[in-house]
Amino acid sequence: MSKIRFDNNCFIIPAKDPWKDLFFKEAFFLYNNREKIYSDIRMFLTPLPFENNLAYTGRSGLQDATLGIYLKWWDECEQAVIKDGDEVTALTYFIAGSPLSGSNRCSAVTKDGKTYSFQFSCPFRDIWAPFMRINQSYTETKSIYPAYTLEETIVILRAGLVNPD
Repeated sequence: MSKIRFDNNCFIIPAKDPWKDLFFKEAFFLYNNREKIYSDIRMFLTPLPFENNLAYTGRSGLQDATLGIYLKWWDECEQAVIKDGDEVTALTYFIAGSPLSGSNRCSAVTKDGKTYSFQFSCPFRDIWAPFMRINQSYTETKSIYPAYTLEETIVILRAGLVNPD
C-alpha cells in the first residue's frame, strides 16, 4: 500500500485508482487541449469521479463531475488555477469544506503529476459556487449523451482524431 509522503513542503498523495494516476499524469495535456475537448461532447462528458464535498450538504451539486466541467471551471474560476506569475503551475481537482465557515481542504495537481493538499485563502464560496453552477448546468446533458473513458479521451487526443465539427 502506498503511503503519503512529504516532499518540498507538500503532501504527495498517491492515487488509489488507475484513472487517478492517469489523470494526474495527463492533467496538463488535457488542460492544454480543452478547446478540442469542448468540441466533442463525449470527451467533455468523460467522468472524473473525485468525491468533492461540502459540509452540511455533502456531495449534492458536486457529484458526477466530468472532464469538461473541470475545464470550464478552470477557465471561469481564476482561483482554481494556481499560477506563479502568468505560468499555470497547478490545477485544483478536489474541493472540500464548509460553505458557512469557509474552512476548506483542497487538492491540486502539478505539471509533473504530483498532488498536494492546500487551503484556499479567498472566500471558499468563490471556489465551490462556480463549480456547482457549472456542474448542475450539465445535469441533463450527462443523462442524454454517452461519454468516453479518460483513457479513450487521451488516446483520441494524442492520435489527433478529434472531429472539428
